[in-house]
Amino acid sequence: HCEIETRYRDLDSNLHVNNGVMASLLEEGRVRFHRTSTIGHTVEDMTSMVVSLGVEFLGQSHFPEPLEMHVGISHVGRT
Repeated sequence: HCEIETRYRDLDSNLHVNNGVMASLLEEGRVRFHRTSTIGHTVEDMTSMVVSLGVEFLGQSHFPEPLEMHVGISHVGRT
C-alpha cells in the first residue's frame, strides 16, 4: 500500500486526473512495491515484469488528492 501524489499536469480539461495518466501512476506504484519487496535483490533471484495491465475505473480522481495504491503479485510464472 502506498499513496501517489497527483500532479497538476495530470489533469484533463474537466479537471480530473486523465485516464491515460493512470497507467503511469500505476507504474509508479509497481516500482514502489518492487523496491520494498524481496524480489530481484540478488542476481540469482527472480525479477518482475508486467505482462498485462488492466484498469477498471470506479470513480474520478482529482488534484491535489493523492491516489491510494494497493499493489501485489497475482501469479508467479516461468519464462
